[in-house]
Order: sequence, then C-alpha cells, then structure tokens
Amino acid sequence: MNIGFIGSDQELCRQLRQASQTEGVFSTQETNDMALIMDTLKTCKLILISDRLVQPHELESLKELFQGSAELVYLMSYTTEPSITENTALVCQRHGIGVCRPKRTVEQIVAHVQHHYMGGASVVKTGGQVIALIGTRGQTGLTAATLSLASEIGRRMDQKVAVIGLNAFTPGDAFLTYTGSYLNDLYTQIQDGSILTPAELVAHMHKTKHFSYLAGNTDPTKRYRYSSEAVAHVIACAREAFDVVLLDAGSNPDNNLCLQALLHADMRVVVTTQQPAAQEMWLRYVPLVRMVSQEQSLSFMLLINKWSKQWGDTRENERSLAIPLLDWLPDLKDEGMLCELERRLLTTAEHPKYKEQLNLFVDLLQSRFKWSFREEMSKRKKWGIFLGGEQLSEWRKRDFHVAELDGQEKMITQPANKKTGNHALSDQFKELCTLVRNDFREKNEKRSDKDMKKWQALQHDAVVGKPEAVQLFMGEIEEFIRKHQLQQVQQPSYYESLVEAVFQQTFGLGPISVWKKHPKYPKSQSARIMGRKIFFDIPGEPALQPFGYESEEEVIENIIEKIRMKDEFSHINKYNPKLELDLEDGTRVTIMIPPLVRRPTIIFRNYTMRAPTLEDLVGGGTIPAEALPILRGISQSLLNLVISGEVRSGKSTLIKAIYAERRREGRVAVTIERGHSELKLSDIHESDQLVEIVVKTDEEYETVFDIVLRSDYSFVIVGETRSIEGELFLLSCERGKGGSMTSYHTERVANLPGQLARIILQRFPNRQYQEELIRVAENLHIAFVMKECDDGSKLLIRVTEIRLDPYTFEVSCHDIMRWEPEQEKWAYCNDLSNDSIRKLKETAPEFAEQALSTLKRLAAEHPMIGSNVEKALGNQDEEEQSA
Repeated sequence: MNIGFIGSDQELCRQLRQASQTEGVFSTQETNDMALIMDTLKTCKLILISDRLVQPHELESLKELFQGSAELVYLMSYTTEPSITENTALVCQRHGIGVCRPKRTVEQIVAHVQHHYMGGASVVKTGGQVIALIGTRGQTGLTAATLSLASEIGRRMDQKVAVIGLNAFTPGDAFLTYTGSYLNDLYTQIQDGSILTPAELVAHMHKTKHFSYLAGNTDPTKRYRYSSEAVAHVIACAREAFDVVLLDAGSNPDNNLCLQALLHADMRVVVTTQQPAAQEMWLRYVPLVRMVSQEQSLSFMLLINKWSKQWGDTRENERSLAIPLLDWLPDLKDEGMLCELERRLLTTAEHPKYKEQLNLFVDLLQSRFKWSFREEMSKRKKWGIFLGGEQLSEWRKRDFHVAELDGQEKMITQPANKKTGNHALSDQFKELCTLVRNDFREKNEKRSDKDMKKWQALQHDAVVGKPEAVQLFMGEIEEFIRKHQLQQVQQPSYYESLVEAVFQQTFGLGPISVWKKHPKYPKSQSARIMGRKIFFDIPGEPALQPFGYESEEEVIENIIEKIRMKDEFSHINKYNPKLELDLEDGTRVTIMIPPLVRRPTIIFRNYTMRAPTLEDLVGGGTIPAEALPILRGISQSLLNLVISGEVRSGKSTLIKAIYAERRREGRVAVTIERGHSELKLSDIHESDQLVEIVVKTDEEYETVFDIVLRSDYSFVIVGETRSIEGELFLLSCERGKGGSMTSYHTERVANLPGQLARIILQRFPNRQYQEELIRVAENLHIAFVMKECDDGSKLLIRVTEIRLDPYTFEVSCHDIMRWEPEQEKWAYCNDLSNDSIRKLKETAPEFAEQALSTLKRLAAEHPMIGSNVEKALGNQDEEEQSA
C-alpha cells in the first residue's frame, strides 16, 4: 500500500516505511512542486493529514479532491481541550474521514494506522504487565495504595515488581525513606533521544525488599514538558526490566505523564474515595480521557480507597461512576497519618481488614494475569501458617504488623532447632516472632481508641530504646512464651535469651544491639553497620562479627527508620544522605546512605566516660599524675584553648574534663555545635548556667554570635572547628574575658595557626592571610594534642603555648609538656610566657602557684630532649612542607 502524508514529521514517515504492508510513503515536505504533489497523492490508497498543516475547515475540500481514490485519516496533535477534540472528530465523521486522536507517540500512530487501515494485527505488548492507577482527585491516597499493592504483589508473587511515579504534581515519597532518583532527574536522558536504558532505570530506583520505585516529578517547571515519546520510553524500559509495572498516574489527566500511562496500560484502575467531590471530578475527567482514546472510552476498574460503612455502600459508588468495582480498602484514619509521619507503608498499620482487602486485591490480579506464587509462600501455606506482611522490608512490617493465621493453628509444630553456635534466624524463630506480633494485635483489638493511642506511644518508645517501654514489651513477650511453652525455640546464638532475641528482631535494632552486652563494651568506642555486615571496635578482638543483617535493604528501611524515629524532625534521603543524632542512652549515631556512600553505613559511638574529670584521665593513663597540677591550673584559668588531634583521639572527653574544672557559680558558658548536641554538658552539670546552641545551617551562623553576646557569657566552647566556627571561636576570644575552647582535627601543632587562618579566609576571602594568622596567634594561648594508641587508649602527647612576636610578627609553638615515645615518658620545659603566667595568676590564683612550681620542678627532673620551640608554619611554609 502506498501512503501519502500531508505533514512534516520525518520520524513518522520513517516508521511507516518500515511497516511490512507499506510499499511506499510520500510526504509533501519532499517537494514544493504542487503539481507533482497532487499527482503523487492520487496514487496513494491512504492519506494521513496532519492538523499542523490542515485546519478542520479545510477537510471538506480535501475529501472532494480525493473522493473515492484514497481513504483519509486526520492526525490530531496540538489540542488539549476535550470540546475542540470532539468537535473536530464530529467534522471528520461528517466527511467520512478517519481520526487519530491527540497525545499519541509516533509508535502509537503507526500501530493505529496498521491496525485500522492496513489490515494488520493489533500490536502485541512484550515485557511485563502494566497496571495504571489514576486518582479521581488529590488526597485519594492513590500513591499510598499503589505502594501497598506493589509491596504485597512482590511479597506473595514470584514477580519482579516496580512502581513508576508518573505524577506530574507530587513525587509520592511520603510513605518511605526514599533514596532513589526522581522522574525529573531523568528528564535529559528520556527527553533527548531516549538514551535511558532499562538497566539505568533500575539503577536510579529506590529498592525495597519486594519492589523498586521511581518517585514522580518534583520540578514544577517540567509538569507539562514531558513529551509523549519520553514518557512512553520510560514505560517501555520498565516493561523490559520488570514482570509487573504499576504506574502511579496521578490525579490530573491533563498532561502526557498521566495520559501515556493510561494508553500503555494492560489494566486501568480508578482510585476514588466516597467523597462526592472526588466522584464528580472523575466525571469531569471523562471527556479529557476520551480525547486520547481512539475507541471513545478506555476500560477501567474501580478501587474505593478510605472506605467507611457510614458513608454508604460500595454499590452506590459503582453505579454513580459507571465503573465495575474491583475492590475497596478501609479508612485507616489516625493509623494512616502515623504511617506517613513515620515514613512507612500502610501495610505496616495494625489494621487486619486493610490486610484482608489488600490480599483480596492481589488475588484478583493474580487470577487476571496468572502470576505464580512464591515458593516460600507455598511452603508456608503447606505448614498451615500464613505469615501476612511480616516479611516486607519496612521496619514497621516487622514490628507492629501482625500475621493472619490460616485456620485455627496458632502454635509452632516444627521441632526446635537445637543447633548451638547458629547465627541464622531459623524458621521456627521467625514463626515465634510472628505469633508474638499476632498476640499484640489481638490485645490491641480489645482496647479502646484512647488506650490504643497510649499503646502506640509505648510502641514508639520501645523502638527508640526507652528503658521503661523496653522492659514492658519484654515482659509481655516473656509471658507469651511461658504461657504457650515455647521456651524450646532456639534463638540466634548471639542473643543472651529468647525473650531478648524476639524483642530485638521485632521492636529493636536487631543484632547490632548485642554490642552493648559485650563484656568489653565499656572500653569499646564504636560499632558499625557497613552494608549488611557488623563491626565492633573491641580492643584485642577482630572487628568483623560472624553475624549481620539479611540485606542492605533491611538496614536502610528497617534499622535506619527506627533510629530516625528518635528525632521527629530528622530526615535522611537522597538529597540529605547524612544524619547525626543521639539514642536514648546517649550513643551518638552517624548515618550515611547512597549516593554519599556506596553502601548504607551506620556508626555508633560510645562515650566511655560520660562525665569525665582530670582524675579519670589520670586513672586511664591519658595524662600523667605528676602533671595534674599543671593541667588543673590551665583548666581552672581563662586561657583560650584548642584541643587538637585526629578522629577518636579523645578531644571531646578532654573538653568535658576541662569544663568540669572551669565551671563556676555565676559563670555563664555557651556551647556552639553543628547539627546536633554532642557535648551535652547540661546533662552532666544540671545546676550550671549553660546556653547550648545547635546550629543547623550555615546561614544560622551569621546571627549566632549576636545570641552569644546577649547571653552575658563568661566563655564559649565551640564544639568542633570546621569552617565558620573558626571565626566564632576568635570572636568569643576577642569579645569575652577569655577561657574559650574548641577542638580541631590535626596532630601537627605547627600547622594549626595557619590552618585556622585559612579556614576563616574560606568564609571571608577579602581578608588578608597574614592578618588572620596574627589574629589567631594573639588570641590562642594553649594547644593540647591528643592521640589514639594502637590499643584504643587515649594519650595526651603535647601541651604547647602559641606565641606571637610583637616585633617580627613571627608565630611559634613552645612545648611545655611532651610525650617522648622512644623513652616512653613525659618530658617538660619551664617555658611559659609572661603573658600566660599573668593570665593564669589573674584568673586562677589559687591554682597558679602550684601549677607553675610543678612545671619548674618537672622540667628539672624530666627535661625535654632537643628544642621545645617550633616555628608555626605560614601559608608558604605549609605549601613547601606539603611538597
């Protein structure tokens, strides 16, 4: 068949020529010779007419021109107004001209032409099945229902499941801790030549245990800029990579994202609520949907979300919308809001009816698409136990969702696993955890709404580790095990008891929790989760533990979510991939997720001394007993100090010990820390006047010193100098009476003044380096240098005075105390400047004399080998040394 095309779409012509039924394709753009154009078109049996060149009122003339010689088809492309589309279709019908409706890709136009005008069969869609879900309006719970459905399909069916967010107006990332890319992040890859591959799509998606997810559009400027071809390409990539693809089409069918989802779907589901406004809105959408449907209507099934019996029967909604009902999901009310606040799927809510209806939904889809069940699910059904949703990767599915039981069987009938030294979670142990959850649910069903809210608060407290709540839940678990005589179940060997194991696997942090039960925990500084592996920093023992988590997804969605609950305002996602906070017991936790790191990483830091004193440091071997008077004199005075050293060298511990000496009745101290409070001095010294400032953003640093000035401070402690903190430290030294402290990451004291000066220049580039170097030397009196030894212990290796020559402006470091590693002893030098001695006597008169006399005596008894003076490096010196 020869085809003529009155238009200028080269790609359409190319694809038409590739069709098997096509003999030739002629386009009017190939020549300007009108006589040749007319002669050629008269040889064509089918003529396609683009609305970009021919207006509807010109169609009658074309029909008369080619009457009887060719069949005409009008291609509508521009309009998005349903009334215009329908009027144009009416004009075409009057003249006997076929119609191809707007918003079609080139492939869809070719497929339509082949099927309707060339005798070709319908195009067979290859790859996974596509189900599009569209909401009747916003707030119908479309995205939450879609994610719940995907999770349940992935859990029960042997299918690789994906959710593609094609919502132009909201990304849909509220019900999980999202770490993937967003649709607009792929805009260039899909818009410019469709270079995105299925493998690349998968790499960009957020992974859960049972499905992958690409969240929707977050860029308001791109809502209407996605081309039909671009959207079709994303769907095609998803089809190729997954067995089941759920399309969250949003609730506004006025854009290509939504319309292409409907056109590509093997099944379409309208998600509505019982609100009259939601149903009325859908009736307004129908003409817009018909606009892109060649057959005037696409087939839909109905899902009623947030259903409540008090608002009427489901049949009323079915009749009013004229859509056959597929299923309904109950209204979760406060539980649904709690899920959103805690960023977890609705399948984790304690609502048996929701689970029942969701299972029915999946069963209906299974019968429609003939999916096979997972082998694991078949095996569990054979055992007579249906474990519901506890295998889902979100942590609440493990914690609070309770399994439904198949039949009446509630006890474990399998023989207990008595194997010792087993680190795996046995099937019997997993079943016990499920039965415990079931017991909690059954008790909750009997509670009033008021008592239920109290119980949910206790559950939250147990998760974040509050001792009272933990003990209450462990007591409930112990009672259940005793009552049903399940003591024979073997827990993983790293737990001390079965009760502890069940609690940790359901409500706690899992195997990392045994770190705090280790005999050497008081000496352990940290533990880490890296990927799914667990490491303990225990002196003299291997770090890697023989147990871990089942998957990295479990770490991200289960463990990290539990930790994040400690602070309701904390968030961690792709754009904020690092989070620092403190657990209930004071453990500092640092969390990092992709793309900042390759694998999820959680670092738990244990402060082995909660309220350290100088005597404690003497007892631990950090400082020598002989030098205690010297260090106490410096600590009691208002000399400005920098505590330096590498990571984990004990800087924060020394600052706390110095503060314990420096604090006075009537003194106001200010602490300034970035991100979160690490020092927590007010927890140790409850009667002190402490202004503890936690700065969240760099912008807040601009005004923070005004707050400091209005606090009538005596001295300031800047938790750690990284950037603008250097300026705050110097301002507090200049404006106050002295006694300010900060910490800094270096062991090389000679570099310290220059590095602090350069840090300030990074923030204030118009200043002069030499002036800032002099400023640092004028205000900084003493530097303490800390070091971590091979066995994990801490050691004070240097106490140095920073001096500025007022005539040459040379900056130098003068050691008054130094650890000599070759002799394995401390050495001393009585070389404290007159300015520091004067400051010492003025601000700590009762301690100054003993400090100075002790220094003089020790310098005579244990003199330093070699010079105690080191020139502080300037900018040029540091560059030469680095070279």
